[in-house]
Amino acid sequence: MWISKEERNEFNELFQELVTGNYSIKNINRKNEKGETILHRAAKVSTRKKISWLIRKGGDIEARDNEGYTPLHAAVFGRRLESVKELIEAGADVNATEEDGNTPLHLACMIGAKNIVKELIKARAEINPVSIKGFSPMHYAFDEEIREILEKKRRKNNKQTERDLEKNRGRIRG
Repeated sequence: MWISKEERNEFNELFQELVTGNYSIKNINRKNEKGETILHRAAKVSTRKKISWLIRKGGDIEARDNEGYTPLHAAVFGRRLESVKELIEAGADVNATEEDGNTPLHLACMIGAKNIVKELIKARAEINPVSIKGFSPMHYAFDEEIREILEKKRRKNNKQTERDLEKNRGRIRG
């Protein structure tokens, strides 16, 4: 996702208005015509420090834009690893899906963002969710390193499942 200079400047002006009090904090979750909050825009173009400030002031980490993207999706699109980390630490849902069923991990694989893929997996993102079109993150993992990261996690999950089955002798609790 390409971020225009105009979009960066618009965010910086809006953020400055928030900080100086010219823009009411009560409007922190107000949406623009695309359905984005200031936190969506910050996640794409800004720093971890500003994102943290917005969250502390009441920015909704699970707000959805018109296409169902959360600020975490936006941070992934913007390739902002530190923004991704801040949103995850604040409790953002790493498995949130947008209207096509894509999670942040789907998007990170699409754009080849290895460090973000690692961060999402570390935060327990599901590696096999299937989008509405029937694609998992692995379908979008064109980068060999990303494919290996996902495959390694899948093998680890399979071993854990085998251990759990053996421990419970195949019985399902419930």
